[in-house]
Amino acid sequence: MVTGAAGFIGSHLVRALERQGVDVAALDRAPQGGRHIAVHLSRPGALDRFLDDATAVFHMAGSADVPRSVVEPVTDFRDNVTAMIEVLEAARRKGCAVLVLPSTGSVYDTNLPPPYAETAPTRPSSPYGAAKLACEAYCIAYARSYGIPTRIARLFSVYGPGMRRFAIHDFHRRLRETPSRLVLRGDGGQTRDYLYVEDAAEALIRIAASGSPGEIVNVASGEPRRMVDVARVVAQTMGLDGCSIEPDGAEIKSEVYRMEADVTRLRQIGFVPVVPFDVGLGRTVAWLGRAS
Repeated sequence: MVTGAAGFIGSHLVRALERQGVDVAALDRAPQGGRHIAVHLSRPGALDRFLDDATAVFHMAGSADVPRSVVEPVTDFRDNVTAMIEVLEAARRKGCAVLVLPSTGSVYDTNLPPPYAETAPTRPSSPYGAAKLACEAYCIAYARSYGIPTRIARLFSVYGPGMRRFAIHDFHRRLRETPSRLVLRGDGGQTRDYLYVEDAAEALIRIAASGSPGEIVNVASGEPRRMVDVARVVAQTMGLDGCSIEPDGAEIKSEVYRMEADVTRLRQIGFVPVVPFDVGLGRTVAWLGRAS
């Protein structure tokens, strides 16, 4: 069972599971096409008919909009924490073989130097990060109190076809508007740990098959990249080799400067990314061009 199955990562996860011959119940609040089932998690018992003690649950539904969480923290809480409780309660009533929560690297205390291992202190800097950390706590509590076999995947920067927000999407949009020049916020040295979306889906499947209840695993490439370099590769992939990439040098107090993952635990469960960044970016830029 995949909630949020029509979303960016959820849709790729459904396809990855189907390629492996898995029978998938693809659930979404706003289904797209005949392959998805319309389900509202707020309705009592809405998930019960999809669950038994042999079901693997991937709870991909929820909001990942950090700016909106700052403006509307109560809505973000409902979309993330309240929805998580409903999924856990359904699993408690009906049982499940495993339940995977995609969390975020944004739960870490980013005032400390990276890379962040799973044991690093947590200190969210946004209501979104706080909500995800609360979801993690409930997963651990349900594992200890009721024996629900939960797993927690802390995703960092996932990119690929289907993405409709975040830096790579923004760079592509602005380069289409002004091909000769791209101005970056800050000094361009900000780092992000990118992982191609198909690799992220495979990592989630690997986490579901490995580990112990309540276990936390970072999901990233382990190869951080400076944003100025990412912008340059996006421009080159679009055929804009002469484009000027210009950091504006402004101080951005609200932005995390370095977001880098320690992926030792992910490697220990046997996962290694297979899609190189330049290949994944080429596919992403091609999709963005068609979707524009």
